[in-house]
Amino acid sequence: MSNPHPPAPNPEPAVHCLDWDKACELLGGADWSTVSEPIQSLPPFRTRFSSGRQFLFQDDPGRLPLESFWLKLSGFACLCRRVAEFYQQHQRPYLSLVPRHIRVEISDHTFTWLPARWLFAVELDDAKGARPLVYETMPKEMAQHVFVPSGDLDPAYSAPMMRQWPMGYELPVTVLLRSVERIPDDADEQVSRGFIRAHVFSESVSFADFSEHDAFHVTLGLSGSGTTLVPLWARKVEETERGLVVSGVTEAIPRATWMQVERAKQQVFSDARAVVYRAFHHACDLYSLGMLLFRGLLVTPSQSLEQVQQQIGGVLDRLQPLVQGLNPDDHWTLFKRVSGRLREQGGVFNPPSACIPEFVWYDGLICGLRLVSCIPGFSFCDNAGATYEKSVPEALAGAVRAAEHVAEQARIDLFEAAARHHDLIRMCDRVLAERM
Repeated sequence: MSNPHPPAPNPEPAVHCLDWDKACELLGGADWSTVSEPIQSLPPFRTRFSSGRQFLFQDDPGRLPLESFWLKLSGFACLCRRVAEFYQQHQRPYLSLVPRHIRVEISDHTFTWLPARWLFAVELDDAKGARPLVYETMPKEMAQHVFVPSGDLDPAYSAPMMRQWPMGYELPVTVLLRSVERIPDDADEQVSRGFIRAHVFSESVSFADFSEHDAFHVTLGLSGSGTTLVPLWARKVEETERGLVVSGVTEAIPRATWMQVERAKQQVFSDARAVVYRAFHHACDLYSLGMLLFRGLLVTPSQSLEQVQQQIGGVLDRLQPLVQGLNPDDHWTLFKRVSGRLREQGGVFNPPSACIPEFVWYDGLICGLRLVSCIPGFSFCDNAGATYEKSVPEALAGAVRAAEHVAEQARIDLFEAAARHHDLIRMCDRVLAERM
């Protein structure tokens, strides 16, 4: 007789998650008892990270720091790949790369012969990625390039451009109308819309790094019997020595008001207002990745993220003269200059252990500096206002390759250095024997 209740399929292996902060602490060798609540109270984690073999070289103090360094770099390379995959799948930036949106999944300890802290995979919470801007009066062709970060910005990881230009930032501007052209519309003779080209500048801010995808909602006040407001949606079309030239379309306004606009050509409006919607893009995510790398490598129980940020800011302030103008293929000169500056700073930038080769350590820090800066010829993205139509921007693809390269260098030094050194010694011995 057949069983009316067939056996249930084997359940999927349980997957438990840490965020980036806690994962960095564990990969850095932190004792499980020191990991902050509420994670440490979970039995699966407490069991996994409190007993048994945690690291391959946990009994070898001469190699354990290098193993920890390699694991952090491997996790970071994995994170870079996940960000690139997000771009590929969703065709937009993430803009909310913070530790709590990064899931470090700890799989079941199926491979008992592997150390506990090797069994992780880095994933992104796709639902926390940027959302398209919804604004009922903004033209669709403008809104398609403007994305809104998910949740509040974390100043520790948000790009300076995002901190300086919160979405919908309003500021006073001066506007010079250069050209005015009405759009013919026979459907409604009572209202008019038209194209306007204008020079916009401000005494309080610079528009130097704006792109053609940034959107402006400019409001002009026409004097007369009271003040009549003319709203205009516009984008950058030309750079100028001061300010920028924008072009766009007015919203529908009464026909009489439009006639006033036509008469105001070449007039200066010194009391105009502009609401700015920046088209944040991959440069912002690269900055966040750089700060996440620095958080993983430099933050320690005795060194806070705030202290690291302060030191990074000091290096960035004096970095451009060191690296600008170098041949992109001259890696040795670049390494000498930047690592030399980091050694001068000392403290936070020193390798945490003598067993970590300086060339790999400083390569990792240089990768971070290339992520958080916008220096032509040095940074992955050399223009904060640049945008690309590619699903995965080349700057992001370059960052993925660099992160994988540094992780691979650490792996080679961890697992193959001893054999390589042995081969070199054997070759030297053979040369000496032949000469004797």
